Amino acid sequence: MNSLFLGFVACFVAYFITDFFCQKLGIERLINSKRHMRISLFLIAAVFNIIFTSIIENFASREYHFLLKSFLAGATFYFIVFILPFNNKKIK
Repeated sequence: MNSLFLGFVACFVAYFITDFFCQKLGIERLINSKRHMRISLFLIAAVFNIIFTSIIENFASREYHFLLKSFLAGATFYFIVFILPFNNKKIK
């Protein structure tokens, strides 16, 4: 139970760290201007999640696997939530 709570906290913290950096870098203006940027960023987030998960499996000790994967999932979750909703100008 403690590791599940710790993983949830790590996911939550990673989400907010990613949010902080994206606000400071102005990623929102860049992504909202072009639809292909959203798709590219989504694919980059998915690829980095797969790559870093395999790196964690190989190099981190077994005790920290869940914690590091949760931290990585928080950052990936931020990009997925941030990227998916987009305004369709034809509907308006």
